[in-house]
Amino acid sequence: MDETDRHFGVDPKAPALRQYLARVVGNAGIGALVCYELWSLVFADLSGAMGYLLRQVCIGLILKHKPKGLVISKNVTFRGCDRIRLGNFLRIDFGSSLDCFPSAAGISIGDETLLERNVVLSTGPVPGAMIKLGNRVSVGNGTVMVAHASIEIGNAVMIGPLCYITAGTHIFDLSNTAMLDQGIRGQGVRIEDDVWIGAGVVILDKVTIHKGSIIGAGAVVTRDVPAGAIVGGVPARLINHRTAQ
Repeated sequence: MDETDRHFGVDPKAPALRQYLARVVGNAGIGALVCYELWSLVFADLSGAMGYLLRQVCIGLILKHKPKGLVISKNVTFRGCDRIRLGNFLRIDFGSSLDCFPSAAGISIGDETLLERNVVLSTGPVPGAMIKLGNRVSVGNGTVMVAHASIEIGNAVMIGPLCYITAGTHIFDLSNTAMLDQGIRGQGVRIEDDVWIGAGVVILDKVTIHKGSIIGAGAVVTRDVPAGAIVGGVPARLINHRTAQ
């Protein structure tokens, strides 16, 4: 792990302001930084119609694009703004965070998607790391996605509250070196269209969940799930198949 990785993708030798710019707005420019500071200090915590309208105006300047029908509740946080793209008629609820580290590929969210309260989408400081959500995706309260490779989610996917999806794992090959210093590797997670993921599900790296499947609440998914399958348990195992019912 090099020094840039240790500092979350930001060059530790760069001036402090440049490090801050790289972390919060990237290449979006000083104008975006000014809007970001206004967002952080004032607009993010404003209640009522005034807060909603000011966030609507500000977010277009920060992200350099203006989605239609975007609704952003209070205390929503963005970092790595030049690498975040939001779809139309998207709703982001209270306390959610979209955090895209420098060197990552980005975070992209499709149209008519809902992020409920306290959802966290975070890419690691790894080249190519990305999170991509399709159209009409619903992500439940407190769900966390961490991508050190790619997390790709299709259309019309339902994700329950308090889920954890990770595209990456800590390297632990060397017993004489702290695991913290060995880095992270990942192969990615893919969730196809029309999947229902119950509350409290954990989805680990190197997993594909195929179209039309159902993951029962509390399951830990460690391997691929076939199309139309119903799985549950720790680790997740086949319970039934939708086409057999």
